Amino acid sequence: MRQLPLLLFLLFSFSAFSQSINLHTSPFTALDLAPRWRVGIEYDTQTDVAFSLDIGYGNDALQTKAIDRRRWDSEYYYLEFRPEIKLFLTSFKRNPNFRKTQQQKLQKLGIRQESNSSAYISLEYFHSRLQNTFYDLGVNLSSNTGVFFDKGTFHKIKNGGHFKLGVKHRNGRFIIDFSGGIGGTRRNKFYTDVENPSTYTPFDGGIVEEFNFADSYKTIGKTSLVHGTLNLRLGYVIWRK
Repeated sequence: MRQLPLLLFLLFSFSAFSQSINLHTSPFTALDLAPRWRVGIEYDTQTDVAFSLDIGYGNDALQTKAIDRRRWDSEYYYLEFRPEIKLFLTSFKRNPNFRKTQQQKLQKLGIRQESNSSAYISLEYFHSRLQNTFYDLGVNLSSNTGVFFDKGTFHKIKNGGHFKLGVKHRNGRFIIDFSGGIGGTRRNKFYTDVENPSTYTPFDGGIVEEFNFADSYKTIGKTSLVHGTLNLRLGYVIWRK
C-alpha cells in the first residue's frame, strides 16, 4: 500500500503524455564530422509541455574519408542520447479554442488537415561516445610534445546541455521542427590499446601541428567548452487522442 501514491502519480503522468506521439529523424546528422543516424520519439501533452528522446548511432557505413581531412575507418563507432523537455509559447497550445477555430476555417476552405505552428523553449541534455582505431598516427600530448604509434583506439566522451529556441510546425500528421541553442559540454579524449608508442619533440624531428577542428582526434585530455547546436527534425504523428 505504501507504493499506491507513487503508482497513482505514474498513471496520472502517463495519461498526461498520451495526447500524441510522434516519431522523427534528423537527416543532416549523417553529414556531420562525426556522422550518425539520429531518430527519436516525442510525447506531446497538447497543453504547454512535450518530452522527447533522440538516439544517434554511427558506424562505418557513414564514414567520411575525404571531408575536412577526416578518415574514419571500418572500426568507427558513435552513440548518443538526447533527452529534452519543451515548453511551448504560442499557437493552439496557449489558446484552447485556437485549434477548433483553425479547423473550422480550414473546413470552410475544403481543407480537412490540421496545420499549426508553435514556438518553444527547451532544455536538452546530451551524452555521446565516439570510438575509432587509427594507424600510424601522431598525437599531441602538449603544445610541444607528442607521441607516434603504430595503432591506437581513440575515444571521445561528451556530456553537456543546451538551452534552445525552436519552432514546430504540424501539417496533419507531418511535422517539421527546427531548433537552435547554446550551452556547454565536458569533453574527454583519450587513447587505449596503443601499440609501439614513441614520444617526440620539435627538437628531435617531430612536428606538433596547429590545432585543426577536423583533426581534433590528434589531441587528448579533458576540457570544458561552450557548445552550440542546430537541428532539423522531420516527423510523423503515429498516434493522437
